[in-house]
Amino acid sequence: MLKVTIPASRTSRTPSPNTSSNDMTNIGHAAFTGLQSTLCVIKDVAGNAGIPGLYAGIAGLENIISVSQQFLANDERISSLLERIMGLDIMLQGFQAGGALPQQVYQRVAKLVLSWENEAAKISDLRDRSGIIKWFTAKRDEVILEEILDSINQSIQDFLLECAFNTEIGVHRLQHDISELKRLTNHNLTLLQASNSTGLTVSSPNTAASGKNIMKRLEPTDPVFLEVHSYFNDRWLRDPKLKRPTIKAIYQVSSWSDRGSSHLQKYSAYRSELRKALPDNRLIEEPLFHTHHATRQCALGDDLSETISPCYKASCSLCHILRCHFRDDLVRKSSKSMWGSGFYLTTASNKASYYSRNGDNHSPNQAALLSKVLVGIPKLVSARDSSLRAPPPGTHSIKAITKDQGGAVKYSERVVYRGDAICPWVMILYQF
Repeated sequence: MLKVTIPASRTSRTPSPNTSSNDMTNIGHAAFTGLQSTLCVIKDVAGNAGIPGLYAGIAGLENIISVSQQFLANDERISSLLERIMGLDIMLQGFQAGGALPQQVYQRVAKLVLSWENEAAKISDLRDRSGIIKWFTAKRDEVILEEILDSINQSIQDFLLECAFNTEIGVHRLQHDISELKRLTNHNLTLLQASNSTGLTVSSPNTAASGKNIMKRLEPTDPVFLEVHSYFNDRWLRDPKLKRPTIKAIYQVSSWSDRGSSHLQKYSAYRSELRKALPDNRLIEEPLFHTHHATRQCALGDDLSETISPCYKASCSLCHILRCHFRDDLVRKSSKSMWGSGFYLTTASNKASYYSRNGDNHSPNQAALLSKVLVGIPKLVSARDSSLRAPPPGTHSIKAITKDQGGAVKYSERVVYRGDAICPWVMILYQF
């Protein structure tokens, strides 16, 4: 686990030699959060008392804390990527989604994945033994690790060209994870180098300086674009009332505001908690579309700008979700709903489209939100129960049985009851 070095004089607790990497991350998050709260109070006092020097100094410390939190969040994501790749989670999910594959294709995929798993294990081991900056640029057998990642990436591209089948087995996702691993690592190197050279004026190219979550428009060749495009189309179930629309743009959350970063940390902590409690359950996290309360009152993304930020209109529930604002009734269904007061989602993109509303903006596009959702162990339900305020004991979410299997809903329905189980991921703009 990468570690943020804090001067001893400012450290309130010295971890024991047996403290785990997860413990270190949790200690770091807790320490930064507590220090942030204290600095906030001192800064307010300094501002009210007219002490500009103290005010500026505190603001500088807050900046350092913010960057350090970003560093920890990046590092946790790096660990998660390595863990997932080495655990072959992506391919297992892909095989389940894609159904039976020809034996020769299966063998080729297995060989590719095992090859990458072996490389990832070596990378992880070298990372644990190396310093903060050295691990990514270190050489093993005279080859820089970045070159290994690029080589694996090329193998995947060659494989896709040779086999010429759809993306259901998740190879594009593996490709994206490799790119994301490189991006996060380089981002942390940038944070550290900036910290070493500028002291209190630490900055990050990916920090949302405006205080808003920032979304970037994905190119059609981007692995995430390909994955989401396929996911949206494949999960548009046959519907006589709606033809499948044309996707115009896909935007991905690329950097986080203070609220977004705080929410991401809570989401990551909850995910770690579930993984620890459910070591054999590989499918605790799923991509799901938002249904109820996804009205877009603004024209977000309509101009196809390279980057966009959610609006602050009180009635725009879509942007509430993108800003990680999960505490009010604008994004949570009421207690009169099928399974009580919770966040309702689906695997069916056509169902999400039923609930996609544009308000008064007269936009030619409709928007669908796809989030990462921690479903944990779902409770299968076939009958309405509007009394629920939380999932039944021993479970973490609701999974409604569809009518064709004797249930109460026509299309997939999932419900979670805590906001930190949801992490906004992408917004899909489409037209009929």
